[in-house]
Formats: sequence, structure tokens, C-alpha cells
Amino acid sequence: MKKLLKKLPAPAQFIVLCWLTGMAIFSAFRIVLFILNYDEAASIPGSVILQSFLMGLRFDAVINGYFLVLPAFIFFILSFFKKGTQTAAKIISVFIVIVYGIAFLVYATDFRWYEHGASRLTVAVLQWTDTPGWMLKFLFQDVYNYPFLVMLVLLWFFLYKLIKRIRIYCLGEQYLNAPALKYIPVYLVLLGLIFMGIRGRLAIKSPIRWGTAFFSPYNFTNQLGLNPVYTFIRSWLDQKESAEQRYNFMSDADAEKIVRQELNLGGNASSGSPVSREIKADGNPKRYHVMLVLMESMSAKNMTHFGNSYKLTPVLDSLYDHSISFSNFYSDGNHTFNGIFSSLYGYHCLPMVHHMKDLSHQQPYSGLPVTLRTEGYRTLFFTTHDDQFDNMAGFLLPNGIERIISEKDYDRNYVLSTLGVPDHIMLEKVVTEMDALVNDGKPVFISMITGSNHEPFVIPEGIPFKPHGETLAMNMVEYADWSIGKFMAEASTHPWFDSTIFIFTGDHGGLVKNIDRYLAFHHVPLIIYAPAIFSEPKVISNAGGQADIFPTVCGMLNIDCTINSLGIDLMNSERRYYPFNFDEEMCAVSTESFFSIVHEQNRFYKLSADKKSLSASEMNSQADSMKTFLEAVMQTTQRMIEERKMK
Repeated sequence: MKKLLKKLPAPAQFIVLCWLTGMAIFSAFRIVLFILNYDEAASIPGSVILQSFLMGLRFDAVINGYFLVLPAFIFFILSFFKKGTQTAAKIISVFIVIVYGIAFLVYATDFRWYEHGASRLTVAVLQWTDTPGWMLKFLFQDVYNYPFLVMLVLLWFFLYKLIKRIRIYCLGEQYLNAPALKYIPVYLVLLGLIFMGIRGRLAIKSPIRWGTAFFSPYNFTNQLGLNPVYTFIRSWLDQKESAEQRYNFMSDADAEKIVRQELNLGGNASSGSPVSREIKADGNPKRYHVMLVLMESMSAKNMTHFGNSYKLTPVLDSLYDHSISFSNFYSDGNHTFNGIFSSLYGYHCLPMVHHMKDLSHQQPYSGLPVTLRTEGYRTLFFTTHDDQFDNMAGFLLPNGIERIISEKDYDRNYVLSTLGVPDHIMLEKVVTEMDALVNDGKPVFISMITGSNHEPFVIPEGIPFKPHGETLAMNMVEYADWSIGKFMAEASTHPWFDSTIFIFTGDHGGLVKNIDRYLAFHHVPLIIYAPAIFSEPKVISNAGGQADIFPTVCGMLNIDCTINSLGIDLMNSERRYYPFNFDEEMCAVSTESFFSIVHEQNRFYKLSADKKSLSASEMNSQADSMKTFLEAVMQTTQRMIEERKMK
């Protein structure tokens, strides 16, 4: 190791040794956290604990990379000068001591923070900065803080001495730069490795996220893999972004009243949440299996039933005819995370907020997975690609999903792009897993997100599928539909088919030729297919959307439960408007009108008879009503998040 190190230019030696020092100290902190919480860790398998420590190295590499990328780049620039600059080297050393010293302070705080809330440090620790006297009392009056304060002071002293020694060892007092051209590749490789560490993952789809650490059902090992410097900075950035979306359209009491009236929820909430209500079912619960299929970019406007003349979706159109189907159903946003969040948990997304990824929004949620798991259901989620994308694993596993099947669980030969495996491969896996799950006698809830109908488009070879669309995009819609047909044909041969409710919808829509973009992106199908359970097909034309799926499924299963959701049971209730967002726009739709607020501008439209276009209209009483409801929903949602009332 020493001989190899000596082959590097002196500044590169310095950076490498500082990086190794940071990794070693961060790992030592993780060991201390493990020892302090050994009782919690004792019941966890050793292999899971080991994986948590390995995960921690990845998050530590992220922070080390951010700390050292600037010094490494400065040394690279200085390498073009004949002599090394001692003044610059000393300044860089001081910088490194300061940033790592701050990191040590974060770690020292994190030990008690974890003890308090079983989570790593976030920006929430700054809630009391407006009362510094109280904070100092809290710090010094609690004797359990003293060991960590002593440790912090000793580490600061040790760090200063160690970085100074590394600087003298590598750079000396009169170090000379080797010829710049000779070592340019060395510096480029060094910087490249640092940036790889910062990204945290080699996968193209997504860099490392805090949810990457949530690989197990054990909170302790999930938290152990995180670096508190990372969680603190990430939560601060998330909060900063969310703060720009603070809504105060009316009083919270007025907003709650409007929401409850519009959704027919009765007078007062049954708990501290503004929208919570207790559901008491008549008769026994119906223990049907449930499969919720979120189809990537599947606009209703792709279907013949909604005016598409290209006959791209024969399977969905046939299912629509033989199901309980909804003709005015809308997605909650125009991104996959909107569809997953709203469909599974019954809430609306705030504009430009990623509820599944933003650390400041993480808290226990109620919803379909949580409620059904409480009812004894097995709960699985399937995706074709990396489960770190949109922080799916990090959000879903703590909130009712028992296990996630993702790209890592398929044969690598089937992975065709960043979107993972083709839809039909995932759906084959669903059938296989379902066969295994039903053997234990418990009902099963499987939710899934397909991926093929999203760029980069790849039609798999060697399958009996023959597209006839005019474009590749049309062919992908056809393939997605064909995959559903293949899946349903296979499922119908299994014993569990007749006791399963299949629900098909789009995670969101997508651009469709000659269709207004609002409608193409948000008007999605909702098809509830269970011929052995619901023998009479029907079409429901009332307005509805993804937030309604949670209470609607609970109603179909006839279970006693608490519904803490801004959705309604579409089988037994009606709503006038459905709110959603299109990136920064807040929108609401009825069966005949459309309203949006963008950059404080109000826009009101009438839907055409064929629901393909919008025509601008003057603001009227209906527009005012839609605006008031939309603002009340967004403010109430924001309030529930801030007051941690999502469960």
C-alpha cells in the first residue's frame, strides 16, 4: 500500500490519505452507534447487520467525496506550476479540518438524536435555534451528553494533529510538483473516483438516495447504514425547496370545513387529522386478493373507448366492457411518484414536491398497504426497474409494503434498458410469486408499476407480439396492452383468479396526438375487473382520481378501518371535483369543466363533449367553487404533513 501510494504525486497522496481517514472515522462512529444500540441489534441476523455496515461505506463515500472534491481540484490546478504552494496546502488543510470537524459535531449530536427518535439527524434539530438559552441548557444539563462532548473535543484535537501530520508527510515543507502532463491522467482518475463516490451508485437511473439504505424490515439496520451528515444536508435542502410552496389561502379551520363538505365526510374528524373517519362495515369482511396495476404513461386517450381510432388497446377496451369502469378518472400528477403516492396512500401531491423522496416529508402514513397489512394481508410491490428510482424502496418499505420485487430479482438477461425488464417479464414474476403467496392461506395485496411504455422504448424480441402502430410510441402502447392480455390469460388458469380483484389504471398519462395535454396526461382509465365477484359490468361517470382508490378498495373488501385520506369510496359516494397538479400548476376537474392556477393566474375551461379538448371560459361561480376547493385541499394536505397527521 505504501509503495503504491508513493507512486502518486504528493497532493494525490494527501487526498487519498484524508479520504481513508474520513472513511475510517465515519465507520468508527457507526460502530459506536451499533454498540450503543446493541440490544436493538441483537435480534437482527448478522448478515443484515453486515450489509448495513457495507451500505454505510457508500454513504460515507458520498460525504467524503463532497468534502475532498474541491481540494483535489485545486491541487490539480496547482500541479501545472513548477513548485507546490505551501500557503495553498495549509489553507486546504485548514478547510479539511473545518469540514470534518463540523461532521464530527453532527455525529456527536446524532447519537442522542437516534436515541430520542430512532432516526438519523435531520434539519428538525434546528427547530429550537430561536431559543439558544434553552438549547444550551438542554446540552449541558443532561449528563448523558457529556461523554459525547468529551469525545467531540478529543476528536477535534486528534483531527487537527492527524491532518497536519498527513500534510507534512505528503507535502513536506518544500515539495515539488512532478511534471503536470505526466500526472494529468492520475488526477483525472482521482477526480473521477471522487465523483463516483458522490453519486453513490453506478446505475444510470438514479444516484444514491437516503431510501437506498432501507433494504431490510429492521429500522435499526436501515438507519445504521445512513450517514447523519448526509441526512441533515438532504433534509435541509428538501425543507428549503418545500418552504417556497407554503400555502395560506385561508384559515386552516375553513380549509378543513370546505374539504369535509365537498367530500361528504360529515362534520368533524374522528381523530386529530382533518380528514380522518371511522368506517364501520355491515357484515363480515371479504378476504379477496387485490392486484393494483399502475400502467406506465397509460392515458385513457390511448383507448378506443375514449376516441382513439388506432385500436392500440384491445385488451384494456375489452376489460373496460366487462368491469366496473370509470369514465372520468384522473391521475394526481404527471410523474410516476405522483401515481404511486396517491394510488396507494390516498393523498394528493403538492405541486413540485416529491413526497416519496423528500426527507422532510417522511413520517408514518396510513393507506392501502398499511390498512391491508393490518388486516392480515401479504403486501408486495413490483417494478420493472431499479427500486431506488423515485425512492420507491425507501418510501414503500416503511409504509406497509412487505417486500419489493425489482430489477435485481429478475434474470439479468431480461434487463433491456434503464427501465429494467419488459412488462411481460414482470407480470410473469407476479403470477409466480402469487402462486407461492397464496399457499399460506392469507389474502394478498400486490401493487405494481409497469415500465415499458416509457422512453427509452424497447420492444422485446422473441415474443408472439406483432405491432401495427404508425410510430414506435404507439407500438409500445400496444405492447403494454398485449402484456396485460398475456398476464390475464395466464392468471385465469390459476385457482386464485376468481377470488382476486384486478384494478388497472395509469400512473399518469402522456402526450396523445390531437388531445389537450392536460387531458392526455391526467385522464387515465380505472378498470376494476373481477367477473366472479362483480358479475354486472357498469360504467361510473362521476369524477374521481387516484386518491380515491384506497377508500374504494376498503369499501369493496367491507372492512372496518380508519380512512385518513382525501379520497372517497367511489362506489358509494360522489365528488364534484378532483384536484391534481401538473408540475407547478394546481388543477381541478369536473365532468364538464377544468380549472388551473399557475403562477398566480387563474384559468377556467370547458371540456368538449368528446373530452379531447378544452375551451377557455370566463370565470364564474363554478370556477370560484373549484378554486376554493383546490386551495383548501392543498392547504389541508400541507397542514397534515407539517403536523405529522398522515397516519
